[in-house]
Amino acid sequence: MRPQPIRCPADQIPIAKGTEAFNAAYQAAKDAGVTYVGIEQRGRRWTVKTDKAPGHFIDAAAAAAVREAVVDETL
Repeated sequence: MRPQPIRCPADQIPIAKGTEAFNAAYQAAKDAGVTYVGIEQRGRRWTVKTDKAPGHFIDAAAAAAVREAVVDETL
């Protein structure tokens, strides 16, 4: 049986502005054994970065939700 996705409560999503905060959030996810997902803005472009924890998955519905949430206004 395939495991069902677990929603992440908003209060557990860190705001990681700057290199130091990003590194801390990424390390905290690794230490907790959870999947890290970050959305980064560089100028007018956005990048979504993920690092899956062992045994975790990112399904098509989650990927579609990220695509729908990110709007590229430069097009």
